[in-house]
Amino acid sequence: MAEPMKLRVIVEEDDFRRLDLHSGKPKTLMDLHNVIRDTFGIERDFHIQFMDPDFNDEFMNIASVQDIQDRSTIKLVYMQNHPDKSPSSRQNTSSTPGPSGSPSSIHTPQSVSSLSSSDSDNTINLSHSDSELRARAWPREFIIHRFSYGVEVQLQRGNETFRKNGTRLKITPGLKSDILQKLAEEIFEYTAYPQNHQIDDVAGALINKFPCLRELSATGYYSWMISLKYKMANYRTKMRSIGCPEVTVNALKNKSSDECFPAKNVKKAKKAEVNYCPSHPTGETDESLENLRVELLNDIRQRNRASNLREKMFKTFSYGRKEVVHGSPGAGEFKVRWPALFNIDEINAEFQRITTYPLQTTFMAQLDSLQSQLTSIFQKKGGVTGQKLAEHMQILQEATSDVHSKRAAVLRALCLYLGEDDGQLIHEYMCTIIHYMTNDEVYNAALSV
Repeated sequence: MAEPMKLRVIVEEDDFRRLDLHSGKPKTLMDLHNVIRDTFGIERDFHIQFMDPDFNDEFMNIASVQDIQDRSTIKLVYMQNHPDKSPSSRQNTSSTPGPSGSPSSIHTPQSVSSLSSSDSDNTINLSHSDSELRARAWPREFIIHRFSYGVEVQLQRGNETFRKNGTRLKITPGLKSDILQKLAEEIFEYTAYPQNHQIDDVAGALINKFPCLRELSATGYYSWMISLKYKMANYRTKMRSIGCPEVTVNALKNKSSDECFPAKNVKKAKKAEVNYCPSHPTGETDESLENLRVELLNDIRQRNRASNLREKMFKTFSYGRKEVVHGSPGAGEFKVRWPALFNIDEINAEFQRITTYPLQTTFMAQLDSLQSQLTSIFQKKGGVTGQKLAEHMQILQEATSDVHSKRAAVLRALCLYLGEDDGQLIHEYMCTIIHYMTNDEVYNAALSV
């Protein structure tokens, strides 16, 4: 059994918490992210930094769970999705812990000199509310939050009776309706169209928390699953009537004549998509966001407009998604209307807005664990691309190759596999070459990593 761990977590500048990992060190960074989210109730997107002993315990971005040890200190650096919300805004110290963590005591010293605002230089302070965007993906363990007071009293008494003599609670129509309504609202916070396994997660979590609701079936909650499916359908109808864009996109009036059937061509979030078709920011309309899009066409031609560009791209996110979901435009047509979206910074930002996860840091953190799978994929590639991959495959298969060489080989091979030039990934220049370059040549040279 893995040894339990304790971590000191800097949640905010004046918010220090203890994280107990009873199941030991998480297997992946994603697992660590999920444990922190579930334990502390954090909805904002963040990446993790650790105190690197090789650099005098300065905070560095974590690349692997091996970077953390028992009683280490880690810090959460928040991303740009939800700058207006406090990470502890919905924290409840009595809430159910995540799968490997437990609620922790909170220490709030008056000043923390070791923290700097430069650690969050990617955060953008936006002027509009961002509550239209979902904050996180479907959790690994669905938490049943408190019901209304009247429902909680009935369920707690039902649990007490069930523990004493095994008698299940008699569920009245009103009680069942209240339970299903609350669950539907919580499910909708993650997705409008839950899959079967997600409905299963919710029903199972309900029975685990309130065993008095268990029924006589193989799982103990089969009828709850069926009821939840019907309730979600009714809840979508309600949300459609008030204009929620994620469900109105599938209204019959918005479908073509040859697809005018409720179950045909249903547009819904695919795997990993969280913000599929969000509402516009408060106070914004199609017309106002179209004006912002036109402004972006001018901003992209100007230098030193990166911050302004990011803010406007964030604000017009819902408008761009509406074009994609409703119109399915071609890549060329979409690039003409949204050229800013086709640079590396905005690709990363758009990915995070849709999935809530940072693209590059998530990929790089998983690179080592995915190396064997990627190598297997590369080996199956034939033709000219397969010949180009041979050089990198040799490095990956040599036992003497160090980890850095293998990482570089995987990245270069991935470029070739995707039909790109691996020579554009890393540029190496000798000092003598730089010495003979003119100022203009140095200025115009692209900096690549």
